[in-house]
Amino acid sequence: MLVLGTFASLFGYGADLVDVISKLYFGYGTSFSGIITGTFWGLVDGFIAGALFAWIYNYFAEKK
Repeated sequence: MLVLGTFASLFGYGADLVDVISKLYFGYGTSFSGIITGTFWGLVDGFIAGALFAWIYNYFAEKK
């Protein structure tokens, strides 16, 4: 989110993708505050998805 937002802000590269992702992550955009907000949401989303994946993996690993 940080790199994509920065590239979209500075060079315009990936601006369409930022627009699509901004519909999922409230506040995400090409401004400085939008980049920080999107990075925060990306970290939260990644943490939840990683924790869920680890829980499922450990659940099935114990069954072995």
